[in-house]
Amino acid sequence: MEKEAADMYWFQSRGRRKYFFKLRVLSTLSALSAVFLLAGCPDDEKPTFGLTITIAGCEEAMLPGEERVLKATVEPRDAPRQTFRWESDAPDAVRVAANGVATALGPSERAARITATTPSGETGVCFITVREKEQPPPELLVDSCLESWGTLSLEEGEAKQLRANQSVQWMVGNEAVAMVNEEGILFALEEGATTLRAIRGDGEAAGCKVEVRRLGEEKQLRGGFNTTLRILGQGFSEEAVVTVGGIRAPQENVVFISPTEVEVKVPRNKNFTGHVRVSTHGKNVPVSSPRFVYELTAVVRTLAGNGTADFADGQGAAARFRAPRGIAVDPRNGNLYVADSANNLIRMITPSGMVNTVAGMHGRYNETDMCAPRGCFSIPGGLVIKGSDVYVADTHNHRLIKFAATGAYVGTEVHLFAGGGPAWVGIQAGFADAQGEAALFWHPMAIATNRSGDFFVADVDNHRIRRVSPSGGVTTLAGDGNAGLLDNIQSTRFHRPWGIAADDAGNVYVADTDNNAIRKISANGQAQTIAGAGPAHSGFADGQGTAARFNTPMGIAVDSRNGDLYVTDSHNHRIRKITPQGLVSTIAGSAAGFADDSPTATTPGTVARFHAPLGIAIDAAGNLYVADLGNHSIRKITFE
Repeated sequence: MEKEAADMYWFQSRGRRKYFFKLRVLSTLSALSAVFLLAGCPDDEKPTFGLTITIAGCEEAMLPGEERVLKATVEPRDAPRQTFRWESDAPDAVRVAANGVATALGPSERAARITATTPSGETGVCFITVREKEQPPPELLVDSCLESWGTLSLEEGEAKQLRANQSVQWMVGNEAVAMVNEEGILFALEEGATTLRAIRGDGEAAGCKVEVRRLGEEKQLRGGFNTTLRILGQGFSEEAVVTVGGIRAPQENVVFISPTEVEVKVPRNKNFTGHVRVSTHGKNVPVSSPRFVYELTAVVRTLAGNGTADFADGQGAAARFRAPRGIAVDPRNGNLYVADSANNLIRMITPSGMVNTVAGMHGRYNETDMCAPRGCFSIPGGLVIKGSDVYVADTHNHRLIKFAATGAYVGTEVHLFAGGGPAWVGIQAGFADAQGEAALFWHPMAIATNRSGDFFVADVDNHRIRRVSPSGGVTTLAGDGNAGLLDNIQSTRFHRPWGIAADDAGNVYVADTDNNAIRKISANGQAQTIAGAGPAHSGFADGQGTAARFNTPMGIAVDSRNGDLYVTDSHNHRIRKITPQGLVSTIAGSAAGFADDSPTATTPGTVARFHAPLGIAIDAAGNLYVADLGNHSIRKITFE
């Protein structure tokens, strides 16, 4: 028996064919008197009553264009199978087909009411919400990069405004190479590579690689001791700390600070060179020119002699010279050999400044027997050291002399190397290419050598440059014997050349004295004027090549490390430098005088005074040595 309503029941009969009867309870006083047969029907026509219809598939919202199969189920389970009529009260949002397939058409302000109705009118209801289809976030683009995850190339000190098509946070992988400020400006700090990332709130990231190139040399800040280093940037404060190449500038050297500028007096420290950093409270602040080159400044000191013309061996200032001309460095031990011209002696100076005489006889000269065994010199000029021997241009004896560089006077024996003419004739001046003593020179003033073992001689009054083989064979390298200024491979001319130097590439450099020019003879014999402009253009001017001016340049040396030339500009009383590119500058000296640089001088090199400097030599460390003829002293120039 199944209950249909409060007073209505259906009853199922027993038997082969079952019938259902509808009974109504009229009274509860007696079960028999209370039941009346109202209707009957066979089993297959059992009416639906008390059905519960449930629709599955409405639980989750749908997206426009989505299709979903809805399923209606009936309780109780043994109820007859039902067909359903499907309907939606919002067909513009959700349309339901006869087979129960729901299609979401578009979002609506309210949920669509979906009904499934049986033929007898039983209804199930559910609701479907159609929501907006979520759009994927737009592609994150960083227009500061060539392309997403491409490469952005900047130069040290360069700044670039970063931009993305969405709100992002910028991050740099290595903040020693580059940094980004709050305004999204990327600053290239130091040569290197890093990554730049733009990160969206959902974690999505885009970006690129960043390569920071070294700042071009022409843009780098330069200066020497006590010059002002002016640093431009943003965000400087009074607590700014400046370091260059990892060396912190003393705080007393930081002389000016504003939010956009810092000025520093460069300390005396050759390691104060490299990358410039300014930090405030431990955080780097970007600068516009982040690289500084410390330019070494010449500092002049007197190594031996004191300005008095005389003769005396001894330590430093206690020693005396008389018009020293030539000077050379022994690369084996750093000893200096000096042609003490007016004393007609060869002197040696140890690195500590001790002076002693190693060859010649004081007061004697022009001896045909060379004052055996120690020899006599007559106004010796230049000299050079090759191996363990010293070679001297014995200028007024018109010959080249050789002796062992033992550093001792006792036991020294001098030997004729070339020139002077046959001994039976006596000392001769002239011109002749020949072997040994048969060759003739006319006031050979300077001598140089190179790796090949050949020697080169500035033959002053022959206006020629002579080549001498290791065995003493003399030939002419350049010059036709006529005074003049001519660069021509067939006919080169000089005018009383006094100074000479040679490099290991086969080039010979000449201080062409009366032409007020510096000449270069290439390995192929081609002469070239690299600085100065001829006898009519005497004067003083730094500058490029022939725009520079000299006044009687006499000595010359070449720095084998970099090809720089150093010249004694005698009548300008200065020491000049010529780069391989031909740029001429002054490194020390001004007016004639005798003065060293003070260790505390604010402008080293310019305080020093020379008087007609003549010979010049350079050691392996780049220190210069000058025979200061008019001051009768030997000067040393270091670069600090």
